[in-house]
Amino acid sequence: MFDNIIHADSYDFFDRSGSGLVLAFFYEHEDHQCRMMEQIIDELASIYCEDDLLILAVDTEQSPDLAAHYGIDSIPMVLIMKDGRIIEAVEGMNPASVYSNILNYML
Repeated sequence: MFDNIIHADSYDFFDRSGSGLVLAFFYEHEDHQCRMMEQIIDELASIYCEDDLLILAVDTEQSPDLAAHYGIDSIPMVLIMKDGRIIEAVEGMNPASVYSNILNYML
């Protein structure tokens, strides 16, 4: 586990996502695609560990209120946020390059 990945509940999420660049990964622990996506999130964490990127991992089963707040109705879902605003929402499992292209533009 990397220092820039935080498993967040609603309180942590709102406290930490208000400033800077955030990649929010919404998942369910038992979902096969989500488990595969965890490897991609770990890869992104290692690539961007020196940058000002915070990764928040949110288990939608443990934080359904947070998922509902952001309209998450499909998993895995990644929200890329800047200063609390959603810049990009990416649904489903995608290669790391999809997220890197967005993040590189934002950094």
